[in-house]
Amino acid sequence: MTSHRESAGDVGIGLEEITAPPNWWPHYFALFVVSVATGLLFLHEPGFGDDLTYWSLAFDLHDGTRNVWNLQSFHDLRWPVWGVSWLWQYFFGPGLASFYCVPLLYLAAGSALAFTFGRMALRTAAGGWACGLALLFLPLLDPVISRPMPDLAESVFGASALLAWWAMMQSTSPRRAAVFGLLAGVSIGLSVSNRITGVFIAPVLVVSTLMFFPRRWPWLFVPALGAALFLGAEGAIYYLLRGDPLHNLHANLTARGATDTAAMPVWNLPLRYLDGLFRSSRIASVFAAFALGGLWAGWRHGGLNGRLVAVWFVVLYLECSCAVQSFHPVRPLLGSTVRYLAALSIPMAVLAGIGVTELTRLISRWSWAPARRCTDALARHPVIVGGAAFVALALYSNRPFFDRGFTAELQHRMATMPSGTKIFSHRAMRDVAFLVDPENARRFQWIAPKAILVRNEELEAQAAASDEFWYLRKQLWMSERKNMERTGSGLQPALGSYFDAPAQSWMLTDIFAKGSDCDLVFYRRRPADASPPQVLTPDSPEIRALFPPLPAMWDPQRHPRTLKVQWKVPASLRGKLLNIEFNGASTTVEPFIAKFQFDAGERRVESFLLKPILYAGGGKEFLALPIPADAETCRIEIRFSAKSKDVQLTAFRAVFDDQR
Repeated sequence: MTSHRESAGDVGIGLEEITAPPNWWPHYFALFVVSVATGLLFLHEPGFGDDLTYWSLAFDLHDGTRNVWNLQSFHDLRWPVWGVSWLWQYFFGPGLASFYCVPLLYLAAGSALAFTFGRMALRTAAGGWACGLALLFLPLLDPVISRPMPDLAESVFGASALLAWWAMMQSTSPRRAAVFGLLAGVSIGLSVSNRITGVFIAPVLVVSTLMFFPRRWPWLFVPALGAALFLGAEGAIYYLLRGDPLHNLHANLTARGATDTAAMPVWNLPLRYLDGLFRSSRIASVFAAFALGGLWAGWRHGGLNGRLVAVWFVVLYLECSCAVQSFHPVRPLLGSTVRYLAALSIPMAVLAGIGVTELTRLISRWSWAPARRCTDALARHPVIVGGAAFVALALYSNRPFFDRGFTAELQHRMATMPSGTKIFSHRAMRDVAFLVDPENARRFQWIAPKAILVRNEELEAQAAASDEFWYLRKQLWMSERKNMERTGSGLQPALGSYFDAPAQSWMLTDIFAKGSDCDLVFYRRRPADASPPQVLTPDSPEIRALFPPLPAMWDPQRHPRTLKVQWKVPASLRGKLLNIEFNGASTTVEPFIAKFQFDAGERRVESFLLKPILYAGGGKEFLALPIPADAETCRIEIRFSAKSKDVQLTAFRAVFDDQR
């Protein structure tokens, strides 16, 4: 076996520096604290997409819910994501902490790895800190900074594989090299389990070996063996569950044909993420410029370690951007959403840190005395410089600061409800209740099947025996909507009475918005002595000016794609909760988005988005809209999607109660 000096010359660092001698640990501890503080600074209300799916799987496994596993879903196979929540819940129970522990853990791990690669390339603690801080504020992480998602985790496992491979290649002991090689293989396996594109780190190891350690290429069989053993063990489990040892691969193949992987010319593939890298936020162009500078400086001045990071970034970017799922037509494997590039977050952060350090080095070499005095002062006070950089990045980034959102309202609502209340809902809504406030959620009697949209007599009986009816709109429609998009929308099935005509038995009591989407809707049993609900139709004076004669049809050949109207909010509707019901049809599942911006004079009060879902064969849609109590006017904007063709509206009514 050749030594590191024989393989790589006198550039780079030795293995003893990679394994972090004791004097580095205070830096890692401080960076961990800063990473957690950064994550907490930008926490916001949980989302209702894949992040809730991961948390719910972990919770339902502990809760003993039947039919939790959906082995057809590739989301359920991503146990490195939901497994963290599962472990937290095992020791500490459910709650918001078990949701946020996932992004906080991977953010801290990512910053530590960025610090490690940064100090390897720059050979200073300050350089490592520059890379670690760059990771914390990298615009690529803006969409996932507080979400338990696989994006950043993919970069963490990939970086771990590369670091273990690097130690293997430099080791002078065959036994130590074998251990590090197996660790690299296990990291690759974890990366693939986390998301199938985690396999992209393997070509990075191959290319780096051929470039920097060509005579040691046989050692690549060690991480290959480690990955094979890991994935083989996982495959054995899937074989017991499904009779298919390649179930992970086969389940992920069902994700082909996603809406953001449209066919494109082959020459567009390497360019399609550039706009996101440079323009996804206010500071994206700054980070991209420093990363480009770091790419040059790392190759020229970073020694073997700097060149490794450059190769890592370039190869991984080309894989993410150019990998295809089909050749005729050419369809990219990954969607064009910028968050998919979070797999590049650690190498990009390291390159940005190298770029900042290189700029400081160039300034310090100027003959202009004030510039040199400035860089000398910065070098003498690294903590102050780092703190100032942290504050500047936090203030200038596009990330919203800490916001509890709907969770505070839901916690208050559940805290004021009597114990033993019978709640008819669906599984996702019940899970949100336990996520937000598990202690109070346990006080209620839950009737929460997985799906409640379509009418059947068992669901009708369960609803009739309940005191309250809650639903989470996005999750309520998720499976049905995916089926509509996959097979064609067809004719709408019969809705449960609680959706078709809720005012007959229920009174709308609360609508909580997730951001601007009116997603959480709450009804209670209508009291026998309650006044009848109020009904508005297109002929009602309060809303007559908003509607054309019905039935009406929108045609893109004859009508603009954006319709705008100004509405003076009647005093009788202010502070009311509207249940909006209309009949229509569209060949596009979600044909338009309606934005309601409520104002009081020149002051904006609140904005909401409604996203109707329609069937090609026609059906009834139901939406909920709160009217702010101080709203005087409302600007309504309806935007039809580019795919929309003929959209029909045949009937409309809005129902509300004078009392709550």
